[in-house]
Amino acid sequence: FQIRHLLTEPLIQLSNGENKRLQIVKALLADHDLLILDQPFTGLDTGGRKQLSEILDYLSVQGEQMILITSARNIPSGITHLMIMQEGRIIHTGTAAEWAGTGAGSLKDPDKKFPSAITFFHPGFEYAVRMIDVNIRYEEKSVLRGIHWEVKKGSCWSLSGPNGAGKSTLFCVLLGLVAPTSGELRVGGRPDVDFALLREQIAWVPQTPHGGSGTIADNLRIGSPAADPGAIQEAARRAG
Repeated sequence: FQIRHLLTEPLIQLSNGENKRLQIVKALLADHDLLILDQPFTGLDTGGRKQLSEILDYLSVQGEQMILITSARNIPSGITHLMIMQEGRIIHTGTAAEWAGTGAGSLKDPDKKFPSAITFFHPGFEYAVRMIDVNIRYEEKSVLRGIHWEVKKGSCWSLSGPNGAGKSTLFCVLLGLVAPTSGELRVGGRPDVDFALLREQIAWVPQTPHGGSGTIADNLRIGSPAADPGAIQEAARRAG
């Protein structure tokens, strides 16, 4: 699993792929009869997916009983049987070979409906984010090195790179969860960043949803605790 060298590292320092392997080892150490993996490939790059597939194939050969919840288009070779669901129904049960030979073409992606146009209020600043020579170190290890980045008002960016490249750490800086070891971070044009306030300024859609209890309206209200029922209804309508 290639995590022995990570045992003394801070958890926040791990890449997505390393974290996935850690979670699998943690589950295997528990006394269990069945291993269930829920979307373990999510967020992994090509190399990370290949490595995880090899780990799952190894566990299968070792006799591990597992249920893997994942896309039907990316099944490790160690998986022997498949159950395919669509729109709340089971559309296939059988061996993986049967699905590869006859059923793969019958799975269609659902129609996507995009929300109607939403008008946003853009405050009067030139840069949403400015990073000036930002560095992050964990003890002796340098995770971010000399980051210079400007996000101008109205621009939309995608952040890409292999697992372990530093994407998650950079994301934690933007969320105010990690303070730079050195360098300057400006949000909304202000050089004096209040990290508690920063977390209130950024709307975040996480890789793994973190819903609470209660109704959908209750969970929507987490984003704006003061919203009345009319505002919640309007937000839902505008989002489609």
